[in-house]
Amino acid sequence: GRGLWVGLSDIADCLEPLVIRPDESLLRTVFEALGQLLGDYRFIWIPLLNERLVRGYLEPALQRFPNLTGIHHRAPNHFVDLAAQAGFDGYLTDVVGSKTHRDCRRRLRLLEQLGPVEHVTYRTPNDLLQFDVEMRSIEKVSWKGREQLGHLTKVESGDFFNELLPKLMALGQVEITALRVNQMAIAFEIAIRRGGSYGFFHIAYLPDYRKYAPGRQLMLHNIERAMSEGCTEFDFMQGGHEYKQKLCTGSRELMDAFICQRSLAGRLNHWLSRLVRRRRVD
Repeated sequence: GRGLWVGLSDIADCLEPLVIRPDESLLRTVFEALGQLLGDYRFIWIPLLNERLVRGYLEPALQRFPNLTGIHHRAPNHFVDLAAQAGFDGYLTDVVGSKTHRDCRRRLRLLEQLGPVEHVTYRTPNDLLQFDVEMRSIEKVSWKGREQLGHLTKVESGDFFNELLPKLMALGQVEITALRVNQMAIAFEIAIRRGGSYGFFHIAYLPDYRKYAPGRQLMLHNIERAMSEGCTEFDFMQGGHEYKQKLCTGSRELMDAFICQRSLAGRLNHWLSRLVRRRRVD
């Protein structure tokens, strides 16, 4: 049957698009309107809701119309509260830890023995055209590319990277930073910029340089840069990866909502969703 869900949810992060203008009545109206949508769709899947939206708006709205709903926790959203840090050196000492910091510095010195090391940030659609081939080549041979987890090489994400990404860069909402050695790019990071938030969206590096920890080197560089540019938060966005847990100072709960009609077909969708989730857990 017909279902409704957020496109590109696997590669996009929910930066509270409804709350760009924090209008309480707008939020209530949007969530209550889900009841009307259930008249046209057997199920509605909403991923990446934060707990505040679920408890404050979704759950009260679900009491106003017939439905069968499952609300489930996802991996939490980790972040660094940059405003609370006593400078970047304080962050390295208090959060990263002296042992990890020394290891990063040692690996950076080894990398510098190969040639000049520099960080280059690309901010415009023209910059993207210049770096696009290098960026895609890095991801293709990276571990993400080999395990088919890369964003750039997925067929279904072509519209995002080919059309939306250049437009976001033109608006100043996306930038890409490359780590270069001897002028050759060995790693890149795509970031979402909005207000005081720096969103860590995607990263990849050449596997031949893994022993130099290029991903971590680039990430720490951008945390320092975000801090120096006045950002108040470095958002690690989706994924509960171990390295994010080690570098973060806090986390937020994220949830999925799977809302079904109370029809026979809707009950079937609800049962199937529970079965799939149970098998994934097992």
